Amino acid sequence: MRILAPLFLLLAVSAPAAPLTLDEAVALAVSQSKSAQLAHLKVAEASAGLDRAQRERYPTLSAFGMTAYVSDPYQVRLTSGSLSPLLDSAAANLGLGALGEAIGPFPSTDLTILKGNRDVSIGGLVLLQSLTQQWRIGSGIDAARAEQAAALREQARVVSQTRFSVENIFARLLVEGRRRLALEEKLASHDAQLRDAEHSQTVGELLDDAVLGLRAERTQAATELTRSDQRCHRLGLQLGDLIGRPGAAVLDLADSMPDRAIHPLDYWLARVPSNPDLQVAFALLEKADAGVRAARQMDIPELALFAAGASQDGIGILPNNSGSVGVVLKWDILDFGRRHADTQKSLVQRRKAEVDRDRIEEEATREVRLAYQDLDYADQLVRLGEEARAYRQRAAQLARQSVENGLALSSRALAAEADLRQADADLMDARIQRHLALLQLYLLTGEL
Repeated sequence: MRILAPLFLLLAVSAPAAPLTLDEAVALAVSQSKSAQLAHLKVAEASAGLDRAQRERYPTLSAFGMTAYVSDPYQVRLTSGSLSPLLDSAAANLGLGALGEAIGPFPSTDLTILKGNRDVSIGGLVLLQSLTQQWRIGSGIDAARAEQAAALREQARVVSQTRFSVENIFARLLVEGRRRLALEEKLASHDAQLRDAEHSQTVGELLDDAVLGLRAERTQAATELTRSDQRCHRLGLQLGDLIGRPGAAVLDLADSMPDRAIHPLDYWLARVPSNPDLQVAFALLEKADAGVRAARQMDIPELALFAAGASQDGIGILPNNSGSVGVVLKWDILDFGRRHADTQKSLVQRRKAEVDRDRIEEEATREVRLAYQDLDYADQLVRLGEEARAYRQRAAQLARQSVENGLALSSRALAAEADLRQADADLMDARIQRHLALLQLYLLTGEL
């Protein structure tokens, strides 16, 4: 058992990794995409904003308090004789004469009736429930809900766009890989033809200019192969960056692409309202509508119920505990046109949202028509590619038979095989063009 464990570990480490599938690449790209992460954070932010707007309907409970040290506390004092005039007036009204002369000053000495403390504290609670502002709060909730819908639709749009980008590069890499194999066979064919030509030149059966022409063709084939390598590495780097593997220019990809249903043009045009960008525009228009309602509701007077309770210590003339209930009214009768200006601004913002919605709808319709046209031409290219491949396949069979029968050099069979591989690459290129055109239609109609 101790001997088998390291063997199993060695086999697990040395086992080749499975080719990367399209779904795996998309999942990696979505998880690594900063755009997708930002879209997710926007959804969280909009959800928090909606929750905040909904809580505006509920009352608020506020607490207040104060404590202080008074250097010169207040006093309620009566000085000596301060009440004598009042006493004399009352006695005169009763017919008793001037009492002040009989009893002397009243009060006879300075008298402190009430005196505050040096330490004073006040505290209380206020409960406030808005009434008429509930309409404006409702408009704010509608705006926040539209903001959340826009964020969710933007997140879906980012995910769809990420999938489109990954699948686009993935498909182009598969085509370029097939094209590279065709170019390798083409270069091998030119090498074989050049060897035969150089041999014929040596025995005097071929002129120098023919050999030079074959060498130029061989150099051109090598150049095309180098350019194909460059495109493969460039696409590989782009895909590596998308899936979180920066610098990985060479990726082992699974040679499979999803099949999607093809529909007539009327079907795609009917699906234009589901365009991701248009869906976001619809949500922003709903938000603008809520903004107009909220601006118009600013003319409603602010009416609210309140209940308050207070407690104090240190101020003798006030009760230690007290409570009150009532109604608060606030109404800006004259604001010199500020509310009207806010309403006009909201109307302009709504109009902008309407125009933007119409613009996006027109662009989406136009792009759907163009993508469908690309799909139609790609179908024609696929049919022509299949026809060309059938011819090349038959030509390769005949070339092999000629070589086997000694009627032609092996370089002729290699050239025919290279042409067949090129036809395969051209056919795959046409199929990928059709695939990408259909992919574009799915993206534009929100079905990706």
